Amino acid sequence: PVNSTLDIFSVGTLLSAAGVDLDAESFEGSGHSARYEGLTMMVSINYFNTVPWRGMIENPGYYYHITAIPRNAYGQHQVSFDPYQTNRTVIAMHGILLQAEISGALAGFSFNNLLLQFTASLALLTAAVTAVNYIAMYLLKYRVYYKAAIVAKTA
Repeated sequence: PVNSTLDIFSVGTLLSAAGVDLDAESFEGSGHSARYEGLTMMVSINYFNTVPWRGMIENPGYYYHITAIPRNAYGQHQVSFDPYQTNRTVIAMHGILLQAEISGALAGFSFNNLLLQFTASLALLTAAVTAVNYIAMYLLKYRVYYKAAIVAKTA
């Protein structure tokens, strides 16, 4: 459509992006083309709004990753009977099955999460300093020197 923001792809474009030739052998040993047997394709859509080392970006983006699933022909069979149940007709239909997988991560700033992370990191830093000081002053070989360096004596 004119002035549309939709992404519209032809089947030929999707096949080309997945590297599929409909007239080539469907898979090794099948003896038939992908056009004859049908095939299954996966369209992965990955959303993001962060860029490494830059942080959040103003407008979220997305990209497509299109693959043909190997050795996975696609077809459906429809069985129909005549009104007197004497003849049966089986219609074998093969085509392209498109499956979509939507994933990604959209980030946002939260002051509560920042405060929580900051508080937790300060608590861990305090625990690490306390543990190192204890080990240095009471357990190591040169604890007398370490204790004199760590503890400042005043008048």
